[in-house]
Amino acid sequence: MPKYIRELRMGRPKMFKTGAVVGTYPKPLLYLGFDRDGISIIPRASYKAEQSAVVMDCSYEDITFAKTGTMSQEIAKPTHSKITVFDYTQDMPLELMLTYTPQSAQLAAQQFQAPLTGDYNQLVAYYRKTGSIPWKTIVFDSMTGYGEVIKMHLAQANPNAMADARQWAYMTGEKQRQLCLSMTGLPAHIVVIFHTTEPEVNEETKMITELPNAYAKSFRDVVGGLFSQYFYATKEGGKPVIKNADHMFVKGVGSRWPAGLAATVAPDFNSIYGRENLL
Repeated sequence: MPKYIRELRMGRPKMFKTGAVVGTYPKPLLYLGFDRDGISIIPRASYKAEQSAVVMDCSYEDITFAKTGTMSQEIAKPTHSKITVFDYTQDMPLELMLTYTPQSAQLAAQQFQAPLTGDYNQLVAYYRKTGSIPWKTIVFDSMTGYGEVIKMHLAQANPNAMADARQWAYMTGEKQRQLCLSMTGLPAHIVVIFHTTEPEVNEETKMITELPNAYAKSFRDVVGGLFSQYFYATKEGGKPVIKNADHMFVKGVGSRWPAGLAATVAPDFNSIYGRENLL
């Protein structure tokens, strides 16, 4: 059985989480976008990177933007670009409302995960039929943005639930958990990107923790165990790195493999997995 990456990469904003992964992980790569302009971190070919930057194997010109809801057509193409992007933020509403409840909207969630017709379910159906998918890596960016899409859908599908955060937060977190469990079963390298919460203080133990940003505490508490690699992205001396061991307020980070990975590592594919011959 092939050895696949199941990686959660989390961190605060602007820590080069997306750029390091999309720019260096095996191609062709499928990017499922829930953060506005998240893929714009990939520079154009004419850009001359600073010496301290991560060296990428692609440029913005290598990206193909697919129309959401068309996964079945895209997946059937005989060849694929280095990076194929499905951007679900384009399906989110722009109009403002005068109500003081979470905005209700269904399109982004429907395009992504409607039974049979949603892009993700079309991808799963292709795998069930053929035993493979045409992309070596799938990057989901980000689970935090996906939570907003689910919350918008819930506000329209079950508006009564929005009156109590204990209901809608739990329901949203359960959808996030379902996606993690499903996606890590696909035959490709999987990287799911999370933003992190503000550090939280446990009133009883006084322990301070920083966790992946998800609505349900029940999901946040177990999410690290759903992935083989659980990394924290940050910067040291202005350079992006990942942490492979507890770092300040961030507890439980680390990897099941590769063996012998240092506690602090450069964030690119080769620095982490180069010895594993995963290409």
